Amino acid sequence: MKVTKLFLTAGLFGVLALSSCNSGVINKGDRMPNTSSSKIDSVSYALGVWFGETVKHTDMGEINLSQVDKGRMDVFNEDSLKISDKEVMSLIQSYMNERQKFAATKNVEEAKAFFEENAKKDGVVTTESGLQYKIIKEGSDVKAGPTDTVTVDYEGKLLDGTVFDSSYTRGTPATFPLNGVIKGWGEGLTYVGEGGQIELYIPANLGYGDKAYGPIPANSALTFKVEVKKVSPAKTK
Repeated sequence: MKVTKLFLTAGLFGVLALSSCNSGVINKGDRMPNTSSSKIDSVSYALGVWFGETVKHTDMGEINLSQVDKGRMDVFNEDSLKISDKEVMSLIQSYMNERQKFAATKNVEEAKAFFEENAKKDGVVTTESGLQYKIIKEGSDVKAGPTDTVTVDYEGKLLDGTVFDSSYTRGTPATFPLNGVIKGWGEGLTYVGEGGQIELYIPANLGYGDKAYGPIPANSALTFKVEVKKVSPAKTK
């Protein structure tokens, strides 16, 4: 999870900072034989990039980078800290919980506006469940039933355009039974034939609901572009 990544990062930098000097250079133990200053610089830079990437991809909202650097240097230089060690993780966790609640509420509002506007677009169909879809290519008369298996290529996005999953990126189609996926897929892929293409616009209650799921925040509406490569009927007992 994102919070865990942040905690691990903070923990690592706390360990690294246990032994430091006023220059901000950490000298813990002897340098390994045949280790050049250039390699030390490269590893040090890599740590900075790793830390930056971790924080960047954690939904913290607005961050004051000067205060991030101030906290880091206070630890390195063994200066008095504004908060105690015990307060660090508690403060971050509390703030992250607030951010998640804020994001979940914001996602509900954005999804409502999106579906209202999307329903007005040419070719978009809204079903009784609240699912919206648009047929790009009809495909054959062979359509999947609710327990059939499909082989598809697809790309999934959040409403802000972030791609969270893609078979194209992996370079291979995915195969799964329609009764083993989110409700929006289970319903949506029954509307398009084998060889066809469809766009799915899935509200949170037909997706992952009010809980975050990997890179998908809570209450997220999802959009998918799907190509149905093959429909395999469910095996009868």
